[in-house]
Amino acid sequence: MPPLERRQPPAVAAADHRPQTDRIEASPALSTSSGEPKRRLRSRRHTKRTSAEQPEDIGVDGKPILRLSGDKNLILNTRNPVIIFLAKNELSLSLLFLAVLHGCYWLGYQWPEQWICMQHRTNSVTGANGAAGTPGAVERFVRGVHDFKFVFYWIVQLVATRSMLLHHLLPIIPRALGIGSARKQRRFCEMAWNMLYITTSWAIGYSVWEASPYYMNTENLYANYPDEHVLMPYGLKWYYL
Repeated sequence: MPPLERRQPPAVAAADHRPQTDRIEASPALSTSSGEPKRRLRSRRHTKRTSAEQPEDIGVDGKPILRLSGDKNLILNTRNPVIIFLAKNELSLSLLFLAVLHGCYWLGYQWPEQWICMQHRTNSVTGANGAAGTPGAVERFVRGVHDFKFVFYWIVQLVATRSMLLHHLLPIIPRALGIGSARKQRRFCEMAWNMLYITTSWAIGYSVWEASPYYMNTENLYANYPDEHVLMPYGLKWYYL
């Protein structure tokens, strides 16, 4: 069956009794009109081909992507000099901050203790059931402004750990497996880091939950609320921060 656009109504087809010569003469005009879509299709294919031949260093917004060469194999879609500097020197800056902080702490200065150690310890020491002076009592902590320093200290530690694993240690595995593509190596390292981070954080969270009085006991979630719930043990507050 012919396409829909080529079908003619029966009345028009029956009334069309033109000679064969007229039909032949009308065919060139028909071919020229059908040639325009072909030219458009060719132009679209040419446009797709030229866009595919563009280098990968051009971003979506048309601006060039800065590619950091070397073992890091980082791609930054930005021209901000501050972000570029931090991306290039994340490991060295993190280790420098940690070295200065721990060095001053070992030398006897007091200010690094607010960054390294947990602050806002309460005077009361309570046990697992909330009573003071009971066996197995643990220290309790409350929230405070110095918690931001503790959080920043651990952010720097995680940045240093991630940079060391992602750019120096984990790339050894895909290279040993024969993965030669830089993009696949980078993807492998990112997935490996995510797996390590999620697995470690889940294991620590489970251990904190198991040591708490709320483990497999939902009644304690509402016991002495909210007076006792603002007092957190060291492990619970450390995990939250």
